[in-house]
Amino acid sequence: MKFIEKIAFAMPFPVIVAAVLMHIPKLAGAQTVEEFRTAFSGEWYSFEPAYSTGDAPCMVSLPAPTDAKVSAANCIDPVSETARWRIEEGQIVLLTDDGKQLGSLGGNQFRISGSLPSGDPFILERREGTSLTRAMSAAIAKHKCIFKGYSDDCVVQSDLALPEFSDGVGEVSTLTALNVRAQPRGDASIIGSLPEKVCLKVNACLRASDGFWCRARFGETDGWIAKTAIRSGEWPVMTYVAECAGE
Repeated sequence: MKFIEKIAFAMPFPVIVAAVLMHIPKLAGAQTVEEFRTAFSGEWYSFEPAYSTGDAPCMVSLPAPTDAKVSAANCIDPVSETARWRIEEGQIVLLTDDGKQLGSLGGNQFRISGSLPSGDPFILERREGTSLTRAMSAAIAKHKCIFKGYSDDCVVQSDLALPEFSDGVGEVSTLTALNVRAQPRGDASIIGSLPEKVCLKVNACLRASDGFWCRARFGETDGWIAKTAIRSGEWPVMTYVAECAGE
């Protein structure tokens, strides 16, 4: 699948970057591989349409017993080839029936993320999404609006579009200050921050249950920014637009 490419470039503004280890956090009472498998077993979904073969989302069901096979439905290759899984160095590793590694994902019991052998990013979530998904839905329902950056203006549907990609690169312009995270998850490590009114080149965007996340290259490090966020624990906001002003 070649809908995403890695692009390296120099950033014209300072970003603080830290080394990040994307480990699955230890769960209360979960000390063995069997306990981890039980905690992370069950149905997981990709809400990114590019990974689905139809209208229904790609679904991967991870069984708890080690001798039981994974089932994948509505998924494109290579995700559809998933037949086994294991816990390795704090990661969930997806495997074919003959042991070929298809992906290594870290995270929590509600969202795991990582990449496929092609380098394409991949997110799997529980059907209900994450706590951020629920908080965002409640905030939008309360205010009947997603605010455009720091303004009092409500966004329209076209504002929520993804950037157009040319040769694997798109451009976005930040409307707010926002955190850059190591993975497209609200609990992932913060590796830097961006001010508002910055034009940023991105090399991938994925749909998740809490909205779109886009990836950019910061020196030798990949970082992710969420297109929607809750400001001051109250206001649902769009954090960037899919273009750079004046270009």
